[in-house]
Amino acid sequence: MMICAKKNVFKFLLILLFGLLPTNSYGQFQIEEDENEIKWERFESVTNIFTTKFPQKYKYKLYPFRFNENTVAFSAEILSSLDGREITEDKSILIKAVQTFGPQLTGREIDKFLDREATKYAQSVKAIGGTVLNNDDIVFNNFPGKNIYITYRHKGIKYGIRIKIFITDYSMVEQVLTGPADTMYSYRSDDFFESLKLYDGITTLDEPLEFAKGWDDISSKNNIFTVKVPPRNSEYTPVPISFKSSAKKDSVYSEFYDPVRDESFFYSVYSYKTGSTATYENAKSIMFANHITKFVKNASIDSLKTENTIVDGVNMMSIKLIITPPKKYPYINTVFLEVRYTGDTVVVQEILSSSEHTHSGLPNLLLATLKFHPEKYNYKPKKKSGKSTKAQEEE
Repeated sequence: MMICAKKNVFKFLLILLFGLLPTNSYGQFQIEEDENEIKWERFESVTNIFTTKFPQKYKYKLYPFRFNENTVAFSAEILSSLDGREITEDKSILIKAVQTFGPQLTGREIDKFLDREATKYAQSVKAIGGTVLNNDDIVFNNFPGKNIYITYRHKGIKYGIRIKIFITDYSMVEQVLTGPADTMYSYRSDDFFESLKLYDGITTLDEPLEFAKGWDDISSKNNIFTVKVPPRNSEYTPVPISFKSSAKKDSVYSEFYDPVRDESFFYSVYSYKTGSTATYENAKSIMFANHITKFVKNASIDSLKTENTIVDGVNMMSIKLIITPPKKYPYINTVFLEVRYTGDTVVVQEILSSSEHTHSGLPNLLLATLKFHPEKYNYKPKKKSGKSTKAQEEE
């Protein structure tokens, strides 16, 4: 699971500099800020999450995650300096917004997540020997938030970090100002925070589009199946795809992450070579022994009621289970399993989800994107020291 914990704040701000691409503002209103002609503009985020006043020169990073046929969650970051000039490790302004791909947030969740984020900052500041001077609950334009002020010393100079965190019905937005402590409450600093405007809602398309368009096709090592996964992103897909393969088994593991709810969503696909013609009985037995028993104790294979069909000559069965959450992932309570089998090959798709993501549309749409092509099976054993090829094939 990807743990969305902030490391020390100083390094966190440096990391945000990496990979950001300069671009022009989307704003239309030019504002003279002082006698030195530092120009700020009204910035309108294409995410529809916020608008703000921001320097003309900035770096912007945007990532859309369409998790069903017509709904798009966004992560966005905009970075500059308070004077609109050089961005440095000790002088920057940042707005970061992320959205959940689950349902609308409840009031209870919002309070919980605000406390969680404030705690992360408080814990991270210890790593730089800093002090949390303010950690207050606030309301800004009817949106609940946190107001945090941190000070620390670097190379003998006292610095400050002002942070405001807000949560709307789908989004979490952070404003972060870092610089010399004596600049933290200047007119321009206050104007940066006060110019923010937030909006409820999440982006929906007027017309449904093909799901997973633009995603990557990833084939298993034995080339029995191909899955579709979104491009790697630090927010929604932070964990690299992983693979395992032997002559008889093949698997691909992927993980999606909800940066607002701090929950992972797991999607894995497994293939099995049975050595003989796959039947309903042995396909169900493989699903039961290798997947269901991991999550359900004292389960009975005879009590399992699966949905069964045949699509394009391929046998399919599926089942949805409500489980007791595992200790490592206390929010996971739903398992989706879909089995496809033909010839001597069985493929099992496995999705682990929280109740919040179960109804997002993502589980069933992911299952439908699988390409099953057992006729392309091509096992290429890897030579390992101390283990024979035969031993690998028997794994």
